[in-house]
Amino acid sequence: RPPLQFAQALVDIAHAAIDISDGLLADLGHIAEASNVGAEIDVTRLPLSEKLLDSHGRETATEYALSGGDDYQLCFTAAPADAAALQSLAEQHHVQLTSIGRIEEPRGVYCTDASGKRVDTPRSGYRHFS
Repeated sequence: RPPLQFAQALVDIAHAAIDISDGLLADLGHIAEASNVGAEIDVTRLPLSEKLLDSHGRETATEYALSGGDDYQLCFTAAPADAAALQSLAEQHHVQLTSIGRIEEPRGVYCTDASGKRVDTPRSGYRHFS
C-alpha cells in the first residue's frame, strides 16, 4: 500500500520525493534532472526480500529493485541532519526507511558497490515516451 500519510508528513523534511512506480533508476533520474544534481545508489544497501534473493539470486534481484516498477513506494531526498526526525516520522507511520545513497555531482544517476566502485546497470525502468 502506498504510504500516503507518511508522504504528506514528509513535506517539511524532504527536499524532493517521487513514487517509484516506473522503477527506482528512472524515477530518481527525474529528481536528479529536475534538481540539476547527480545521485549515487549503493546497490548493496537496496532492501531485497529473502524470497526474491532465494528465487532469483542477488544480481537479478538487484536489477529488479533498480528497474522494476509498480512498487508504489517513495524515493525521497533529505539532509543527513534530518535522519533522526525522519526515523521518528517513519516509526509513527509504521514505514521502513532505507538510506540507499546520496545526492552529489556529477549529474545523472549511477550505482556503486560496497567499495564505492561504479557498477553497470542493465536497464533504467519504464519509459513513457521513447
